[in-house]
Amino acid sequence: MDTLAAFALCSEAPHKGLMNHRPVPQDATIVTPFMWLSILVTGTFLILAGLLQMATGFLGGTTPEEINTVFFAGFIMAAVWNGINCRALDGKMPPFFKGNPTFFVVMGLVIAVQVAIVQFGGAVFATVPLSSLQWVTIIIATASVLVVGLVLRVAYGLYRNR
Repeated sequence: MDTLAAFALCSEAPHKGLMNHRPVPQDATIVTPFMWLSILVTGTFLILAGLLQMATGFLGGTTPEEINTVFFAGFIMAAVWNGINCRALDGKMPPFFKGNPTFFVVMGLVIAVQVAIVQFGGAVFATVPLSSLQWVTIIIATASVLVVGLVLRVAYGLYRNR
C-alpha cells in the first residue's frame, strides 16, 4: 500500500501555493511541522479506532473472524482516505480534481483489490466475506479521517496566520 500511495502522490503536479514557497535549504528536514502534527494526530486517531474495533466490533462483526476482517478492510480504507489528506502541503490542499488522474486510478485499484481480497481471498488472507451494509459502514466510518485532516489543516492555518 505504501508504495502504491507513494506512486499516486509522486504524480501530483506542483500547485500554485507550492510555487510561491522560497527554496528549501539543503539541510532542512524532510518532515515539516505540519507533517509531524498530522502524523501524530491522525496516527493516534487510527490506532484508537482500530483498538476499539478489535475490542468491541463497533464497525461490524459478530465473530472474531468477521471483526478481524472488518478491521483489515477498515485499515486499508482509512489509508486510502488518508492518501487524500497527504496531498496537503504545509496545511494547504491543492485543487482536488485537477491535474492528477493517476492518483484516483491508483487509489481506485487499491480499493478494488482490497474488496477482492476480503470477498474472495478467505483461504489465503484469513478473511470472511462482508455484506454490502458492512462495506458501506466501513467506507463511511473510515472517511472520518478526512474530517480529522480538515480540522488539522484549518487549525494549523489559523495557528500560522496569527
